[in-house]
Formats: sequence, structure tokens, C-alpha cells
Amino acid sequence: MVINYFELRDPEFRIEMHLFDTFAGIPQAQIRPDEPLAHWHNENNYAGDVKERVVSLFPADRTTFHIGMVPDTLSGFKGDRVDFISLDMNIVEPEKAALEFFWPKLRPGGILLIDDYGFQKHTSQRNFYDRFFDASGAIPLQLPTGQAIVMKRSG
Repeated sequence: MVINYFELRDPEFRIEMHLFDTFAGIPQAQIRPDEPLAHWHNENNYAGDVKERVVSLFPADRTTFHIGMVPDTLSGFKGDRVDFISLDMNIVEPEKAALEFFWPKLRPGGILLIDDYGFQKHTSQRNFYDRFFDASGAIPLQLPTGQAIVMKRSG
């Protein structure tokens, strides 16, 4: 929706997107005992084939889909800089790998959107993010939606 807004206002606006997803739910091997909601997600949110629906939402000429488990698929990204990161994998292990991979590539002023930061049943993720950002000096801003945004201040 945001991309469509910018494209309508500026026909020259173009953004290259890379989406990483298993399209098969949350990998059982990556679910920790303190992440019980992951099983609920697999049973209730990832039933059936969602790939076709998701692919239809993004412009084919500038979207690359990296299908498989994170961190295994991260090497498919060959860029050196990104402007925006959205993490919504519902468990710590792949989000940690993705953040450690992409945070150094995020430009100063770039935005990270964390989906499950403020939800009580995702405390493992929040604890990871709090430790990561305490060490880096960045400050997550929790939104009323339960998400958080972080703006990278320096390289």
C-alpha cells in the first residue's frame, strides 16, 4: 500500500524488494520451548498455499522471492545497502539471523519494522531485540499495534 502511494505520486519512484519466506509455515526445528505461539501460527495462519496470494501483492518486475528457511536463504541477497527492513517471522532464530545480516546494511536514517515486539506471547523476541539494541544504542519505539520501529542513526 505504501509503495502504491509513492508510485501514484511519483511515476519515477521504483523500489527493489526482497522477500524471505518459507511459504510452509514456521520451521519446527527453529521453534524454541519458550515460543508456544509458533505452533498456533502453523496450525491457524499457514494452512494451505499462501504463496500465490503473497506473490500477487508485489510487482513481479522488481521483487525477488527467497524461498526457504532463514538464515539459509540470506546469502541470496547480493546487495550492500537497504533502506527498510520488516521482520515478521514470529520466532527468535530467523529474526536474529536476519537482523544480524541486514542491520549492518541498513543505511543511516533507514527504518526497521519489528512486527511482534509488544505482544506478551512474543517475549522471547522482545528480549532478543532489547539486548541487541541496548548494545547498539538504537531505541525501539513501540507502536499501539504491538509493532516497533527503529531508525538507524549511524553506520
